Amino acid sequence: MKIFIAIRILFLSILVYSHACAQWTWQNPLPQGHELTVVKGIDSLRCCAAGLFGTIMTTKNGGKSWHIFSDSAKRWIEGVDFTDSLHGWAVGLRGFRFSTDDGGITWSDHSTDSLDWFTSVTFADPLHGWMCNEWGPDTRPKILRTSDGGLTWNACPCPATAYPSVLRFIDPHHGWFCDGTWGSIFRTSDGGNTWVKRDIGGGNSEPTDLWFSDTLHGCCVYESSIFYTSDGGDHWVGRDSLHLYAASVTMDGMNVIYTTGFTTNNSGITYHARSAKSADAGLTWSYNDFEEPENENSISLASPVTYDSRALWQAGRGGNILRSLNGSQSWQWMTRQAPLANITSIYFDKTFPVGWASTGSGYIMKSRDGGVTWNRMPTCTTNPLTSVCFTDTLKGFAVGQKGTLVRTTDGGITWTQAMTAVPANDYVAVCFPDPLHGWTISGNGAVIRTVDGGNTWARVGTVYGDEVYDFTFIDSRHGWSVGNWGNIRVTRDGGVHWSIQTSHVEITQIWDVCFTDSLYGWCAVGRGYKIHTTDGGKTWLVDGSIYQDAWDHYAVKFFDHYNGYMTGEYDWPYTGFILRTSDGGVTWKEEQTTIGNTVYNLFANDSTAVYGAGRSGTIIRHAGGVLQDISLLENRHSMQCYPNPCKESFFIKMTLAEQQPVSVQVFDCRGNLVLVLTERTFPAGDQVIPVSLEGLPDGTYLFRVVTAGGARTGKMVKLN
Repeated sequence: MKIFIAIRILFLSILVYSHACAQWTWQNPLPQGHELTVVKGIDSLRCCAAGLFGTIMTTKNGGKSWHIFSDSAKRWIEGVDFTDSLHGWAVGLRGFRFSTDDGGITWSDHSTDSLDWFTSVTFADPLHGWMCNEWGPDTRPKILRTSDGGLTWNACPCPATAYPSVLRFIDPHHGWFCDGTWGSIFRTSDGGNTWVKRDIGGGNSEPTDLWFSDTLHGCCVYESSIFYTSDGGDHWVGRDSLHLYAASVTMDGMNVIYTTGFTTNNSGITYHARSAKSADAGLTWSYNDFEEPENENSISLASPVTYDSRALWQAGRGGNILRSLNGSQSWQWMTRQAPLANITSIYFDKTFPVGWASTGSGYIMKSRDGGVTWNRMPTCTTNPLTSVCFTDTLKGFAVGQKGTLVRTTDGGITWTQAMTAVPANDYVAVCFPDPLHGWTISGNGAVIRTVDGGNTWARVGTVYGDEVYDFTFIDSRHGWSVGNWGNIRVTRDGGVHWSIQTSHVEITQIWDVCFTDSLYGWCAVGRGYKIHTTDGGKTWLVDGSIYQDAWDHYAVKFFDHYNGYMTGEYDWPYTGFILRTSDGGVTWKEEQTTIGNTVYNLFANDSTAVYGAGRSGTIIRHAGGVLQDISLLENRHSMQCYPNPCKESFFIKMTLAEQQPVSVQVFDCRGNLVLVLTERTFPAGDQVIPVSLEGLPDGTYLFRVVTAGGARTGKMVKLN
């Protein structure tokens, strides 16, 4: 009895501990997925990249490991520069000014006026540096200068009508900046005391980057154009042969130019990253195309690796970083990612840790370990997919644009057409409330249904009104669709007939809908609105805690009548947020998380684990159950379990350094304690402990082995 009480106390303490530690974590890309706006290569092994949500990534071993700094104020970072392998500065919006003297492991805050929006920083040597404030909510453009390595910064003259966006200095005297508004270049030869304006010929478009290799030779990029100068910027020559929209440029000597950005397919719809190299000052170019990501924002040339080669680094969407050691002939990924395409939908099996995600690039991602790793599964289409759903571990369906409806019967390894495509039908989602009944609905309201598990599909009705964005069915009869201008429709006969419901948010869009039964439902709405119903939609209530700073709410997911999540995006600076409610949506509280990517889709079978998916390959997970956090406890003993899966019993093999007591606890997937093997003393050495799951249903179980030296957890699947 005492042992049982002790185990229960331990279980409750684990419960408290796990809820305190539960948080949202990245599953893809890794180590993080915030967009990177700037990269600074130091040498072939050292690199620093920074970007959205106050993210700074540094590596000292060529990308084998990364140290990540996150600004507590979540400010965008726009500029980074290093004077050597240890000393660097990073600047950004709302006054962000940080420095490092240990190569980016730790950063010191020098931020002052939060109204300053710094966009660029440059150092000519360890002492002389400059940063610029292009604009701010209530401040004029400015240029700051230091001559003591950043101990003090003072304003230096800035032309009255100029908006400096990018600064470059090659020595303490010679520097240039881009005018972010009028498309001109300003140069100085006295360290910034006086500036001379030169028109570059790019019209009124905004230049995105410039670089000088010496006092005479430089280049500047404007969208799909690049301009070159050989007289210090007094005169510029346009190079029209650059076939990409350039975001960044760097030079190696006076003739070799590297640039990176993005290009589009023939239709101008699909974007993908492209980098380019010219060995003749921009007259001709060679290219490297990347299927993903959509865009690269920055490229940097580091110090020499060998006598005649240098390391190139580039970074961009999805937190990706690439390196080239052969002059851009080939590139190596320095970060880990499965997809970097937009994730449009995510779905997990109810029993096994198997999941799938649909992408905007027409392929499916599959995970066999609860989302830890993902593998790409090609489908029989290249059309963008919008939704994926499985009726069991093997049978699943995905829908997308141009009438795409595909199916799999082998867990997503191979896919075939499930129905003849109707090009006008861009399907917004697919839903199966049970293994036989399923629906997909197009944006123009065509309702397609199956009643035989997806073997045959037929059109059964039409959702009239404005464009449809999402829908859900909770059984074979009851369903709701939502869309433009606050449009909500309900069906009670399986999608044949639809009637309108009053949403009270007719001035905006409804992006997502979730029902837990025929009465309780919630909608994610634009312009900071959220609505819910407790009577099946006869009356919809606008939630009192309207998020005034929200641009839109995009996804909503509830586990029961009271507990749920909602995602959205701030009006500025366009970073995502996650809200949680425990009173059915009457009030909401923002989750404190270091993840700022916007999540467009939520999924959960229960509250044990919640998944979010979105832009540039974003997949995140919130471990809400007990056992997801037990593995954080101390772990000093090696352990194996077999067979896995098992039918009725399995064995735990472990090595003990000394004689000590051992106990085993088994939990189901919801965190409920279902089995206890009472404490028993084992001698030192290899031990085998049998565990019987007889009488327990098939499914996934987690077990916890407690010894005098700590605890270890494992996962076991029972399958007859």
